[in-house]
Amino acid sequence: MQPKDSMSHSLETNLRNIYAGGDMVRGADLVVTAVSDGVQAASQILTRFSEKESH
Repeated sequence: MQPKDSMSHSLETNLRNIYAGGDMVRGADLVVTAVSDGVQAASQILTRFSEKESH
């Protein structure tokens, strides 16, 4: 599993529907950064589910 090159916009990895953030992506970092990545990933996941439901 590898993060996509555009990690600043998406936390989705090269595996569809798999997201990574925090230490997995950045190496050792602050816990608040990991929490922020989790919130961002959750938002992206909700957006993806909303798109699927509308189709």
